[in-house]
Amino acid sequence: FDLLSFLETLEECVVVCVCRKMVEPQYSSVPTNDIIWIAANHDAKREAAPNAHQHRFVFTFWRRCMTSTALCLLMAYLVHTYDNTIINKRLSSTQQKEFLNDPKPSAPWPRIAWLMSFPNSGTTYTMQLIWSVTNTTTASNYGLESTNMTGIPVHNSSPNGPFLVNATFPMPKTYIMTKTHCGGRCTECSPNAYTETLHSFERMCRSGSKLVDGNKTQLVYNDDIERAIHLIRSPFDNVVARLHLERKQWRKTDEKQELLDVFTDSKQGLRRWCRFLDKLHVKDELKTHFIDPELLEEEQRVPCHAEFYRYIQWHNLAFEVTRRKRLPTYILYYENYTECFDKTVEELLDFLHGSQVAPAPVFYPGKQYSEYFEPEQCQAIAYLAKDLASPETWDAIRHYFEPWM
Repeated sequence: FDLLSFLETLEECVVVCVCRKMVEPQYSSVPTNDIIWIAANHDAKREAAPNAHQHRFVFTFWRRCMTSTALCLLMAYLVHTYDNTIINKRLSSTQQKEFLNDPKPSAPWPRIAWLMSFPNSGTTYTMQLIWSVTNTTTASNYGLESTNMTGIPVHNSSPNGPFLVNATFPMPKTYIMTKTHCGGRCTECSPNAYTETLHSFERMCRSGSKLVDGNKTQLVYNDDIERAIHLIRSPFDNVVARLHLERKQWRKTDEKQELLDVFTDSKQGLRRWCRFLDKLHVKDELKTHFIDPELLEEEQRVPCHAEFYRYIQWHNLAFEVTRRKRLPTYILYYENYTECFDKTVEELLDFLHGSQVAPAPVFYPGKQYSEYFEPEQCQAIAYLAKDLASPETWDAIRHYFEPWM
């Protein structure tokens, strides 16, 4: 594309159109080529177009206007070229394409990149990893997790969130990783509370809280979401880690201290916990319209069946939300921190268009807890998961169940 040729052609067209409009009918007999020649040579002799000399002021005026317009366009072109050159030096070819074809050029930076995770699947370490290696803050739907607990929004145009986790750190210039647990994740609740529709789940992905006048206030934001990191952990490990989270909460409450002695961190403690949960909402499960009766019968062979149901439902809906929103999504497996740490960090940073400026924090692998379940229980869990999971979810988690299929 030749910008100067374009501007010359544009100028000629405007001069011809304006002159014919302004001086009709006297000027209508002058050939177009004479008009162009006069516009380009208004200081030369006009022998070739003697009938047009009285209209020289028209050409002089419009010539100056078009020159000014051409200079403005040229400056804009040069600035655009300079900006693109800077972007090209900083980004990979894939990233260049995303920036130069930005569907929402007016949206503020940094853009929101959800870290979507079922609780206790490696969220805390992933957040710590990104702010440590980039020396920039992350964000969260939950303002109570920010340094001052009141919640400073990432964008002033979205006061309901998400919120900066540590406002003393600079914000990233591209994408800011934003923690969300979405919905359907309560532990001791009934089916009516934990079953979610796609709409309710997506709304919960945009929901959070912060302190307003000293009171915890629930909020929903409508900020644009640009991409997502979908974090996945082994369902066996995830369910056991959820018990560990409950124990952590019990330690904060005096009246629940006795629960720590009953539901211990051991295999026996997990079995007691599963029996407790399995009996907690038997009547509600029989009456609910959200779970198929045949599925309920299958669940009876699965310890902590509601927990595994919630796990599968959560990932089904997470995949569906990112697909419906057409979000570029990076699937992050918790075990990759152990198996291919450097490659995982590199891919995460590339996905967020970030750069590593500091060493990564040490990762301490969590235990694997499939041995907490008997082989026949693992097999029952595997078949329940296959029946519940969407094709996308099953492709993502089937490797966890292959020993028992």
